[in-house]
Order: sequence, then structure tokens, then C-alpha cells
Amino acid sequence: MIALYIVLGLFLLVALILLLPITVFLSTEDDFVFTLNYGGIKIVDTRQKEEKTEKSPKQEQESKTSKKQKQNKVKELISEQLKVQKEKRGIKGTIEYYSKILKSVFSKLKFVLKRIKFKLFDLDIAVATDDAAKTAIEYGVVCTAVFPLLSLFAQNTSFKIKNVNISTDFNKTSYLFKLKLKIKTRLIYAVIASVGLYGEFKKLEKGESDE
Repeated sequence: MIALYIVLGLFLLVALILLLPITVFLSTEDDFVFTLNYGGIKIVDTRQKEEKTEKSPKQEQESKTSKKQKQNKVKELISEQLKVQKEKRGIKGTIEYYSKILKSVFSKLKFVLKRIKFKLFDLDIAVATDDAAKTAIEYGVVCTAVFPLLSLFAQNTSFKIKNVNISTDFNKTSYLFKLKLKIKTRLIYAVIASVGLYGEFKKLEKGESDE
């Protein structure tokens, strides 16, 4: 009987862990910012500042360096993947690449989408290249990649497309990309979505390597 209570207790604990809310904030404006709150507790915040304490100059410097390194780990993991894709595909190709993965995942997991609450979503993309004709063509490609995905989100979540601006800028030669995103869901749905994203990512990578 005691064993049964232990098993039930563990089951309830796991269920509680999976059902606790998780909030993610992401911003590419000015600097890359990523925060993660789990169950109301801040787990990651790349903006976190060093607390002021009485330390020697050497300790202060060592502590500051160590703190900064820890804060940047998550930031580096995410931004490194974006950097790799940007160098490999360019901004247009990177937008297409991730839009394709997200659309594939959430088309199959719409029940997950319905359980994601968009607290904030601001997207601003200005398409710009060193050639006007190329800019016009890439603008069409970006719209074709992004808007079907946003439409899928709008149909199944609290997301509003009115917070999205995709335009052209013929006076510049490089893209402008700004994103501010804040979503809230439960850990179990975040895990399901993450597994789906990873699966589609590996599938796409394998498909490209076989070509």
C-alpha cells in the first residue's frame, strides 16, 4: 500500500511540474534578449544585472565575469544557431527555413497552438538588398514564407496579424529584422512543441544533406 502511495505521489508531482505555467520573452531589438519564467520563478534572464556587494576589485571583476558568462549561455545557444543559418542561407533563406519548420510542426500540432497565449507579438521586417529588382523579388518570397505561418497562428491562438509589418526599403542594402515576442503556456505543451520542432529540424537537415 505504501508503494502505491509513493507511485501516486510521484505521478502527481510529475503532473504538477508539467502543468505549471511557463512564460517566454524574446526580443531582437537593439540587443538579443531572452527571458524564461517557470511557475512564476525567473529561470533565465539575459538582461539580469550584477548585484552590488562589498567585494575587492579582483573579486568584483571575477564575479562580474563569471556572472556574465552564465547569463550569456542561453543567449549564445540560441543566437549561434541563428548565426549559422544566416551565414548559410542569408536572411531571406533563414526566414524561409524557420517558417517552413514552424508551419510543418504547428500544422500537425494545432492542439498545442490553441494552448499558447500570445501576450505580445511585434514583427518588423524591412526587405533591402543592393538591387531594386532583387529587393522586390525577395519581398514576395518573404511574404509567401511568413504570412501563411502567421495566418495559422492567428486562426488558432490569441495572436493578431495587425502587429506585423513587412515592407521594402530601396534606400538600404541590408535587411532590418525586429521581433518582440512574449508567450505563455504550460510546460507540457512547450515540451511537445520543442520535440516537434527538433524533429522537423533534423528531418529538414537530413533531407538537405541527402540532396
